[in-house]
Amino acid sequence: MSTSPTSIVWLSDLHLEFLQAAEVDRFLAKVCLAAPRAVLLSGDISGARWLREHLSLLADRISVPIYFVLGNHDYYGGAFATVDEMVMGLCAKKQNLHWLNKEGAVPLSERTGLVGHAGWGDGMAGLGRKSPVSLNDFIQIRDLREVDRSAMFDILHERGKAAATHLRTVLPSTLKKFDRVFILIHPPPFPDASRHAGLRSDSDHLPHFCRHPYSVRNANDEGLMSARSPSSSGERPPPTNADGADKRLCTEPIFGEPILLVTVVRMKRFSEMLLGTGATERKPPGRC
Repeated sequence: MSTSPTSIVWLSDLHLEFLQAAEVDRFLAKVCLAAPRAVLLSGDISGARWLREHLSLLADRISVPIYFVLGNHDYYGGAFATVDEMVMGLCAKKQNLHWLNKEGAVPLSERTGLVGHAGWGDGMAGLGRKSPVSLNDFIQIRDLREVDRSAMFDILHERGKAAATHLRTVLPSTLKKFDRVFILIHPPPFPDASRHAGLRSDSDHLPHFCRHPYSVRNANDEGLMSARSPSSSGERPPPTNADGADKRLCTEPIFGEPILLVTVVRMKRFSEMLLGTGATERKPPGRC
């Protein structure tokens, strides 16, 4: 594979369901103007009602490979199984759509690989099941709306567990093949990365926004990186948004390659947390 200095565009939290057709058209024109060799899309593309339409539009307008995961808002107005089935069927028809939940490692260059999963707050960080917080997810997503709160936390845990299982499966071979690996996910992957207005999320909100850190020791692998949805982070500006406000196709040199990414978080602990190596005793409930 060529390692020529071309660009990868990272898009996140587009929420295309709130835009008029002309606004979507202008936004996609700007993406195409960047002439990327690939596009990374880290969730919250649209709502369930419009997701097929908007994913199809992205695939038709952007001819290069689109590697994506879904966010919580992509299930709004729908159910997990229904949306997932639709996305799988669409990816079978659109050859440039690649849903990372269902794929292994993707080479971004000879030295850099990509894996991904939607991820999900597993309801275990912070106060865990004692959290009094209610999110729109609990109303807008059918699976969460139609059960009591205890069963809802069971669902959150299972979705977080599924994300970790997927990454635990694909990471060992990926880390052997590539010097550096990006993990594309929607929510922050652990409490220290869950931030709002520059501050770490409080214990009430952590159960819904990240996974519980089963390991707190540093991993030796410094090549593992995460390109995560930045909507809850105040550290840097978010990637390109669809609404046109404060346009930011930001270039940041990573690994010596000019990849259009921002808010890339180095996670020295994440590979160890996922792979289960060097794990320390789990913290008591109610603490992160």
